Amino acid sequence: MGRTRNYELGLYNEFEKLNQKLDKANNTITTMSLTIYNLQLEIKKYKENEKKNQKLIQKLIEENEKLKNNNNKNSNNSSKPSSTDNVTPKKETRANLYNYRVKTSNKVDK
Repeated sequence: MGRTRNYELGLYNEFEKLNQKLDKANNTITTMSLTIYNLQLEIKKYKENEKKNQKLIQKLIEENEKLKNNNNKNSNNSSKPSSTDNVTPKKETRANLYNYRVKTSNKVDK
């Protein structure tokens, strides 16, 4: 009878150990499930932000193209007045250096 009792106690102890391992595994599964759920929510937010950013990028690209087109217009290829043309300054050459002379107060006697 003592042998049977020891056997039953041994089985009971093994059962308790397995139960504890099962509880730990269940806790781990619950924690992982919660983590997965939170990560799925975060992924959803990132996807929504990505859609908003894509729309913003597309809008900026369109605006950039519009500004480029406006910048390339002048009085020759649009209805803009000539006063709005971007005039580039003349390149200093020998012929027009006379126009860029600095006036001084020194007078030459004749």
